[in-house]
Amino acid sequence: MESATAEMSHCTYTLWATKEEAAEMAWGTGYVSALVTAKDGDATFVSRAAAFDVTR
Repeated sequence: MESATAEMSHCTYTLWATKEEAAEMAWGTGYVSALVTAKDGDATFVSRAAAFDVTR
C-alpha cells in the first residue's frame, strides 16, 4: 500500500475569454472537491480537497 502525504503545489492556468465572458466570470477563491472510492467499496468525500484563486 502506498502512503499519501499533503503537499503544496502552485499551478498556473490561462483561460482565454472574450471581454464579455470575462466580465461575467466569478473571481476569488474556488475549491475542488474529491470523492475517492477504494477497491473494497469504501468511499471518502472531501468537500475542499484543494483551493485555487481566480484573478483577473
